[in-house]
Amino acid sequence: MKIPVFCGLAVLLLAAAAAGEGDYAQSYVILIKGEPVGSESVRETVGDDGTLTSVSEHEIIIADGNRSSRMAYTARMVFSAERELISYHYRYTSGSAGDSFEVTVDAGRLTRVLTRSGQTSEITVPFTSDMVIFDFNVYHQADYLAARYDEDKGGAQTFANFIPVVGADLPLVLTPAGTAKLETAAGEVPVRSFRLELVGIWTGNLAVDGRNRLVRLSIPARDLEVVRADLAPGVTGRSSLR
Repeated sequence: MKIPVFCGLAVLLLAAAAAGEGDYAQSYVILIKGEPVGSESVRETVGDDGTLTSVSEHEIIIADGNRSSRMAYTARMVFSAERELISYHYRYTSGSAGDSFEVTVDAGRLTRVLTRSGQTSEITVPFTSDMVIFDFNVYHQADYLAARYDEDKGGAQTFANFIPVVGADLPLVLTPAGTAKLETAAGEVPVRSFRLELVGIWTGNLAVDGRNRLVRLSIPARDLEVVRADLAPGVTGRSSLR
C-alpha cells in the first residue's frame, strides 16, 4: 500500500495574502494520519467582466517502503459573473504521461474530455441546477460548495457532484453542524461546521470561515485532513459547538 510522506514543501511557508481588489490567495497543508504529506495553493482573480478564475497547484509525496515518488497537478476553474461554472481543467505535471481532463459547460450541457495515456474520450451530459464539482484532490473547491448552501432553506442539502474522471455524478450531502472555534497559536478562529457526505463513498467534516473559505476538511476513513497553512501548526478544535 502506498502511503504519502512529507518532504518539506516550500509552498507551505507562504502566508495567505490578498493579491488586490477582488483577488484572493490561500495555501493549505495536506495531512495523512496527522503527518504533513503535501500542499495545495490557490489564487483567484476577478476580471473586469466579473468572471472569476481560480488556479491551483498541488503536490503530494507518495512513499512505498523505502521508495518515494512525487505526484503533482494543477487545476483551473472559471465561473461567470453570476458564479455559474464555465470550465474546469485538471492536468498532471509530474510524470511524462501528461494525463488531463477538460470540463466545459454551455447551453445547459456539460462536456468532459479526458486524456489518459495518450487516448482521449469525451462525454456530454445535461448540466442541472443542482450540479457541482467537488473533485477528490482539489480541496479548495469546498469554498464553492459551501457558497452553494442555501441558508434560507436550511437543513441537509443534496447536490449532484460531477466526478470528471468517472464521467458521472454522485449525491453529495451538506448538513450544517453549527458553529465552532478553532484554537490556534494565532488565537481563536470562528468557523461554520458542516457534515459532508459523498453518498456511499466517504463522510467528512468541513469547517469554513465567514466568507465560506475552507479552514479545515477532515475525512476520517481516509485518515485525511486539509488545514489552512497558517493554522496548521498545533491547530485543535473545541468539541462544543456554538
